Amino acid sequence: MTGCKSDLVTLTATGTNITSYKWYKGTNPNSVSGQTNSTYTLLYDNTTIKAVVSNSFGCSATSNIVTMTGVLQPSSVITVQ
Repeated sequence: MTGCKSDLVTLTATGTNITSYKWYKGTNPNSVSGQTNSTYTLLYDNTTIKAVVSNSFGCSATSNIVTMTGVLQPSSVITVQ
């Protein structure tokens, strides 16, 4: 998915009987601090995102990896003539 850097995007993990959510950004093996809901809102950037969900029995599943590409917004210059 591609978007302008500094634009927000919201990702949502869905499933049945989910009791916990963990989001992972880039190659960091640690989950994103404070992101424990089904949705994760972040700025577009050049990174990857995945979610790991668990149920009350301790079973877990990992989502597909989403590759994000953040592109620079165009700049404009106004010239007075």
